[in-house]
Amino acid sequence: MIRRILQSASLALLLTFVVLLVLDTSEAQSDDIAIYWGQNDNEGTLTETCATGKYSYVIIAFLNKFGNGQTPEINLASHCDPASNGCTTLSKDIRNCQMQGIKVLLSIGGADGDYRLASSSDAKIVSDYLWNNFLGGTATTSSSRPFGDAVLDGIDFDIENSTQQHWDELARFLKSHGTSTQNVYLSAAPQCPFPDREMGIALDTGIFDCVWVQFYNNPGCEYTQSNDSDLLSSWNQWTTSLKAGKFFMGLPASPAAAGSGYVPVDLLVSNILPVINKSPNYGGVMLWTTYYDKQSGYSSYIRSSLCTQQNPPPECRGNDSHKAHKWWIWLIVGIGAALAISLIFYLWFTLRRKNKGEVDGKMKQEKAMHEDGVSAVFSNKGKNVETEVKMFSSESTVLMLEIVSGKKNACNYDSDNPLGLIGQAWQMWNKGKYSELIDPILKGSCAVNEILRCIHMSLLCVQDQAGDRPTMSDVVSFLSREAIILAKPKKPVFFTSITVNEPKCADAGQKTHSLNDQTISTMSTR
Repeated sequence: MIRRILQSASLALLLTFVVLLVLDTSEAQSDDIAIYWGQNDNEGTLTETCATGKYSYVIIAFLNKFGNGQTPEINLASHCDPASNGCTTLSKDIRNCQMQGIKVLLSIGGADGDYRLASSSDAKIVSDYLWNNFLGGTATTSSSRPFGDAVLDGIDFDIENSTQQHWDELARFLKSHGTSTQNVYLSAAPQCPFPDREMGIALDTGIFDCVWVQFYNNPGCEYTQSNDSDLLSSWNQWTTSLKAGKFFMGLPASPAAAGSGYVPVDLLVSNILPVINKSPNYGGVMLWTTYYDKQSGYSSYIRSSLCTQQNPPPECRGNDSHKAHKWWIWLIVGIGAALAISLIFYLWFTLRRKNKGEVDGKMKQEKAMHEDGVSAVFSNKGKNVETEVKMFSSESTVLMLEIVSGKKNACNYDSDNPLGLIGQAWQMWNKGKYSELIDPILKGSCAVNEILRCIHMSLLCVQDQAGDRPTMSDVVSFLSREAIILAKPKKPVFFTSITVNEPKCADAGQKTHSLNDQTISTMSTR
C-alpha cells in the first residue's frame, strides 16, 4: 500500500514538471519583438525602452571598430562617452532589462564602421576581448569594462562592409565560451538577398540562436507597393535553407527608418504575420530602431493586434505581467513539489521503519532458534519436550554427501578403517584427497569445484560443536558466492565406527537404515 502511494506521489511530481515545461515552451513559441537601441539621442534610456514591456530582445548598437590590430571603439550616439568610461552607467540599465526577462546583446559592425578580421588568430583575439569586456569573462577588472560589471547575454553580428572570412571562426570562438549555466547567445542581421554576402559562411555553421533578416533597403526581396510576394518568397528561402534557433522578420519601424521596404503595420498583421508564423522556426519581428518605433508606435500596434486575436499570446499583458504570470506558475509548482517531496520522504521513512521492524523480528526469532546450535523447549499438554533444531539438518548434510559420493552413510568401504561416510569424508578431506570423494559419474557432468564446495559445506554443518556450524543464511550465501573463503572443517559429530560391510549395503531391509534405504534416520519418535 505504501509503495503504491510512493509511486503515485512520484508520478504526480513528474507530471507537475512536465506541465510546467509545456507551459514554458508554449510561451517561448509566442511572437517576440527585437529592437535596436543606441543610435539616436531622442530614443530614451535603455531602462525606459525595456520598461515598455514590448520587447523580448534589445540590441545595443554598435561596437563599430575592432579587428586587424585596432583598438575597439563603441558608438552609442550621445548616450554616453566610452572614451571617459561614461558608458559604465549603463550597467544598471542592462540589469534592469535582464530582470524583466529581456535578452540584452551587443551588436558589432553596422553600416558605417571600420572592422574586419585579418586571420583566425585575429578572430580569437576579438572573441577574447568581447568575452572579457562584455560577457562573462574575468580577465579584466569591472572598471575597465565599457558597461561596468554588467554581463550581456550575447553578441549580434551586423556585418555589412567586410568580407566573409573568419566571421564563422569568431562565432565558434564566442560560442565555445558558453557554460552549462551561461549560454552565449549569438544573433545575426543579414541582408535579405540569399545567401548573405558577408555572413553566408558564418550562418552555415548553424550555431546562431536568432537570425533577424533585414527585409529592407534590398529591392527584390522586400515589400513593395502592396506586393508581398517577393518578401514572402525570400522569407521561405531563408527559413528552409538555413539552420538557426529562430528567424525574425527584420523591418523598419517607420517609413523614415529606411530607404525602402517599409510594410504598413496593418498589412503586416493581416497578411504577412499569419503566413510567416506557420514556419516552425519563426521567432517574431525585428525593428529598426527604438527611436522610430517610439515615434510610430509600430510595435504597439503589433501587440494590440495580436491581443485582439481569438487566441492572444501571453505577451499581450506586457513583459511585466507576463513574467508575473510565469512567477505564479513557478510558485504553484514549487509548493506542489515541496509537498510531494515531503510526502515521499515521509512514506519512505515509514516503509523503512516497517521493513526494519520485520527484519529485526526475524533476526531475533532466528537467534532464539539457533543460539548455540541447539533447540528450544516447547510445552505440549503440560509436558516439556526438548526438540533439537539443527542449523542445517544432519539428515540433509548426510544426503548431500551420499549424492556426491554415490555411497551410503551406514556402509563401511574400508575394512582397515571402520568409519561411516561422514568420518571417511572428513579424513579424506584433511589428507587432501578431495576428488576421491566424488562419484565418477558426476565428474563428467558437473563442475568439480562446485561439488567440492558442497562437500566442504556438508562437513562444516556436521562439526561437533554447534557454535562452529554455519546458519542457514550462511549456507545459502556460501553456496551462491564462490568468492567467500570457507573455514577448515573440524571433527564431525557423527565420527563413529560402522560394522556393516559393503556387500550388505544393498539389503534394503537392514534395520539400521530408513525405509528408503538411503540414510540412518530412525522412524521412532523422539
